[in-house]
Amino acid sequence: MRSFCYTFLPTISFLIKTITVIFCLFLVVPIFASAATLSFTPSAGSYAVGSTIMVSVVTGSGGTALNAVSGTISFPKDLLEVVSIQKSQSIVSLWVQEPLFSNTAGSVQYEGIILNPGYTGAAGKIITIHFKVKSMGVAALSFSAGSILANDGSGTEILSNRGTAQYQLIATPVVAVENIEAVETTTETETSKVNVNLTSTTNPPDGWSHKTSGVFDFTLTSDVTSMRLLVDDKPDSMPVVVYTPPIARRTIDGLVDGVSYLHVQYKDSKGWGEVLHYKLQIDTAQPENLKITLVDTDIFYFKADDKISGIAYYEVQVDGGETITIAEASPVYRATGLEAKDHTLLVKAFDRAGNYAETSFAFSTPVSESALKATDNNSQSVIANSNVLSNGTMLITILSVVIPCLALLMLMSALLFFSWRSFGGFKKKLDKEIYEARSMVHRSFTLLKADLEVDINTLEKASAKRKLTREELKILKRLQKNIEITEHVITKEVADIETKAGL
Repeated sequence: MRSFCYTFLPTISFLIKTITVIFCLFLVVPIFASAATLSFTPSAGSYAVGSTIMVSVVTGSGGTALNAVSGTISFPKDLLEVVSIQKSQSIVSLWVQEPLFSNTAGSVQYEGIILNPGYTGAAGKIITIHFKVKSMGVAALSFSAGSILANDGSGTEILSNRGTAQYQLIATPVVAVENIEAVETTTETETSKVNVNLTSTTNPPDGWSHKTSGVFDFTLTSDVTSMRLLVDDKPDSMPVVVYTPPIARRTIDGLVDGVSYLHVQYKDSKGWGEVLHYKLQIDTAQPENLKITLVDTDIFYFKADDKISGIAYYEVQVDGGETITIAEASPVYRATGLEAKDHTLLVKAFDRAGNYAETSFAFSTPVSESALKATDNNSQSVIANSNVLSNGTMLITILSVVIPCLALLMLMSALLFFSWRSFGGFKKKLDKEIYEARSMVHRSFTLLKADLEVDINTLEKASAKRKLTREELKILKRLQKNIEITEHVITKEVADIETKAGL
């Protein structure tokens, strides 16, 4: 026994350790698999007073599909204020609570659902918040509340980490430039004919942009020795910030909503040339007050407001189907050719900068009069067929009892006649009675068979309109079989009587 223990003890110990490790892995793996997060992008940076910070709220699923997200964000109301909240490119399919903010309380709230199969990824955008910097300081963002539910049918809470963000808010700089030569006076005589060639991929001429940062490219010729720039809200200002040597590209941050101007001027050996006043149109806010009104049973009117760039167009979808674009001038949609059921109308209002707001409207399509008449006719036909079949079923039930009794009665009558003849002395009379009995039985059965065949044919025609029940089919088959058996028995018995009677 001792040798047995020494032999198998290492094996037993190894098995115990293996089982323990596997058990621990089963406990730990779900924890790691469900480590969903909430965070801010960017999480840090330096921004000047008066500029706009675009902060995206993102989530990481941690390998588990997400079904719902919600949260409350806190921000310092004395340093920042929310200008707008953007939902474009959000992973949220349906908003339980539309994103809302309070600059008085210093909070932003949201709650939404991601439809099946949910979201799986490392950086799914929920919303983008546009903050305006009010004053200098250090602004910290945090989640005072948050929740992420798994798409597992049970709504398991899988949020494991809520991130923070911190921004340095500084005074508005004069302008960060390179190699400033001097600030030229705006009264200098322009003697050069050199013109400015300016292009921008972010801010097209006379177009709107929803970005607060613009990239501008300058085409320089070899004779340009300097250039000067200025951004303000006046259409005819003279630029004052000089770049020597000139620059080919400039990124300008902190552009504000509304209309402003980039003023550019080149200098060559002959002096300063003409000034280009390039219009900048910025709109970071989504449209407001989007409403849908049911004008008639299938006609909808919708309208939204946009105070900065204005509404450009609308997009309409019914039940997630084809997207229809409708001009801002005629915001009316007629829903035609829909089935008689409940529907959902989704309307998006786009402004000229590409921002959009959306809302939905639930409605039902009524059944048409022609469909109602057809349904009524079908109902009456079904009722009539049901009455026919009901009467047929009752007839089958009655006949299934009557036919055997009638056959037995006929058989007993024939036997009585045969017994009466066997007592002798009445052969002629018996022959006559047997002949009459045979004729009567034959005529009666022929008539009964004909009537039953008519009824059976009627039931078979009715079965072409509606499938008979299993019980009705059994009765019908039994009735047909009883007719055959009864005919055979009566024919045989009559033949026997005739044979014995010597007919």
